[in-house]
Amino acid sequence: SADLYTRLDRLPFKPDIPDSHDVTLPPGSVDYEKPIDLRIEDLATHYTRFVFDQTVQMVTLENTLVPLGYAGVWVLTKQGINWDDPVDVTKEHVKTWCRDHPREDISELIIVFTNNEWRDETRLVEPGSHYRPMLRAYPEGCGRGWTGTTRMVNTLISQDPAITIVETISTTMRFDVDPALAIAGQPREHFRTVGGHISWRAQVTGECSGGASGNVSIRNVPDEDVATLRIWAENGMRHHSGSGNWPGDIPRYTIVCRNETSELTLLGALGFFVTDFDKDGVGPDGRSFSGHFVLRSLAPAITTEHQYSFRCNRSC
Repeated sequence: SADLYTRLDRLPFKPDIPDSHDVTLPPGSVDYEKPIDLRIEDLATHYTRFVFDQTVQMVTLENTLVPLGYAGVWVLTKQGINWDDPVDVTKEHVKTWCRDHPREDISELIIVFTNNEWRDETRLVEPGSHYRPMLRAYPEGCGRGWTGTTRMVNTLISQDPAITIVETISTTMRFDVDPALAIAGQPREHFRTVGGHISWRAQVTGECSGGASGNVSIRNVPDEDVATLRIWAENGMRHHSGSGNWPGDIPRYTIVCRNETSELTLLGALGFFVTDFDKDGVGPDGRSFSGHFVLRSLAPAITTEHQYSFRCNRSC
């Protein structure tokens, strides 16, 4: 019998998942975010479960474990009373579900994190506080046009004083055709933001301390483009290019050094969204693209990591 070992060992039909969360967004909520704490030993797993009510219309999973070659990430989703087949998202930086699309109207999500290391038992899947996987939920669906998520991590290391500053900026953005740049009879190439959210946080460690966090709403304001996107065809291929401007005043945060307090500007806000100009191809389906690249400077020592994932919902 297929369940012989289960019955003999008196194992439950499915694992107990203590790391479980019910997600609802009260009226006026901007978004929900839940960093996922992990400490997985070799050949072990960690289950995290989320249940969504109808106030949640868009869900994203930021998979920060991609650089760990021995970590695995699988997802199981429930639609109605049925569970979909498990999906391997180990190599996907961002996974998005649009609940305003019938095929993605998930009510429950189980994420299975694994440590596939079998030779070195000291290698844990234990991301630091700045690199934990993140589950986000939003009250707005994907709608029409292009919808995407981005994540930027800006790390600055100083020798005098000896500090490390980590700035993390995550967004969800919705784009629609820019009517000012639309040409009759020509394919739509230019898109502008019509909504979204930005979440940011900064943390200072070392000889100094400090930091802050906050949320910013991206609204559809005429003549004010927070971010722009261009999709065009060239030599038989579709290409993409995008960049963004911070909406409103750039945030500042407090830093305390040797009993002296000062304020720093959120440096990453100056380029929180930018696509990879060297790898600008749109996927074979012509309706999705993603990217991941790292920029480094020596003076000062700054490392900036960008990742993004976008797709066309309709009328693109």
